[in-house]
Amino acid sequence: MNSMKKHASALIIVIFVMSSACINVSSRDIVEHFELYFKIESSEEVFKVHSLELYIENLTLGNFSFGSIVVDDVVSPVKAFNMSKMEKGEYTLSFRVTGRIVDASNTTHRISESLSTNVKVQEGGVTIGLRIIKESENYKIKIGNIYNSPMKDEDVLLVRASVLTKDDHRELVEAIRENQRLREKLLEEFNSTGNYAYYRSYIDLSYPIRAFADLGRERELTETELKILTLTLEANNAYYSNHTSPNKSYYIVAFSNETPYEFIPKIEGKFQSKLPFVYYKGRGFYPYPVTAVNWITSYFNRRDYEKGIALLNELDSLMEVEELNGERYALFKIYFHYRNSSIPWVSSFSQGIAAGLYAKAYNITKNETYLEKAQLLINSFELKGEEGFVINTTYGTWFLEYNFDPTFLVLNGHIITMKGLYNYYQVTGDERALELFNEGVESVKKALKDCDAGDWSLYSVKGLRASESYHRLHIELLVWLYNTTGDRYFLEYAEKWKEYIEKKGITP
Repeated sequence: MNSMKKHASALIIVIFVMSSACINVSSRDIVEHFELYFKIESSEEVFKVHSLELYIENLTLGNFSFGSIVVDDVVSPVKAFNMSKMEKGEYTLSFRVTGRIVDASNTTHRISESLSTNVKVQEGGVTIGLRIIKESENYKIKIGNIYNSPMKDEDVLLVRASVLTKDDHRELVEAIRENQRLREKLLEEFNSTGNYAYYRSYIDLSYPIRAFADLGRERELTETELKILTLTLEANNAYYSNHTSPNKSYYIVAFSNETPYEFIPKIEGKFQSKLPFVYYKGRGFYPYPVTAVNWITSYFNRRDYEKGIALLNELDSLMEVEELNGERYALFKIYFHYRNSSIPWVSSFSQGIAAGLYAKAYNITKNETYLEKAQLLINSFELKGEEGFVINTTYGTWFLEYNFDPTFLVLNGHIITMKGLYNYYQVTGDERALELFNEGVESVKKALKDCDAGDWSLYSVKGLRASESYHRLHIELLVWLYNTTGDRYFLEYAEKWKEYIEKKGITP
């Protein structure tokens, strides 16, 4: 695979429409310059792809026909053509995609799809997203998002960065430039050595730029989002300056010597942060609020409040404060694709636990700033729609660990969210939190039978079997529910699930 050479074969056509048919068209109805690009969209299936080589053929836009292009890179958009002096309007774009996709097991999948969509021809151009999906054992290509912008990802981000202060803007620009330099270096290493580790690192390092740029094509980016992007880029730049991607699909690193766990790898360098950074294959490293609140909880449990509060203070940088109907609320939004989510998404896990942690920090320090942030997080439990994460189910109220999928009722995430709500209530006496907790208690009682496989617990309601570590966590959480509520129903299930371990001959 040599994307730099193959992309040079993309056919660029400039067409001047100067016929008598256009003689009565106003200059206001003429597009001076129009470009069309194709790009592979980020999705769960893309992260499993080892390599691809796709040909876009029989490409037509309205009455115009164009040559073929090759797409063999999941990072860079490929230009199909540019046109000038074309009449504005909506045209049918049709094309055929052929080629191959090689998956992580080195199995080759042949592609042959005929696709079409409507495209609005306007000044500038459009970018057509190509989405890779898997049906049964076969890969398919579908048309995804259509972006009314042919700009490069970096240019999109620089336009959106105008809301930042001078210093924050400079820091983001430097992070983008360093990221670009490192990507070029990794791609050169791959092209000269053929070592796939460099190409995989190139993809991982590119992901934050692509993810935030796609978001920036749809709307303005907030100051908090741009700061999260800067933080994410600086962490990835620091890692990929001296390392290639981990040989795992999931990995956690620290950019500080202060972590609650000795086994966490520490990345040396100028970039320093107390936050944990989580790696998912294809997505690089991201600050993940769920992991951060777990680390803070660990500090608090061992009464190391100084380190816990220091990390809690740094977590503030990930908090987005918004307003709805005159009421302010706070969200820890997550900016990497997980499963087949869009971005950003929100987890009840980090919302609930963080509310309890900020309340505890207030109890320790008497600093009311922590109480205010805890209250903002509790306010978020009233959100509805896409940003909301509290839903009504046949079992009752459920707290979604992954709010982009209301059918995915994760047992441990639901109960852990309740722990955060209860901790907040203990400090504040806020009846809203107690009511939410009690609703969660009732839904757990109704759902437990559908979380039991007869010889093991399920990770989610009517879902897959839990791993041993999650099965043990379920037992621990049910014991906590019994101790908190006094309801023996939870203890009975905890003992039943403990017996499952013993029957398998596993050390209790």
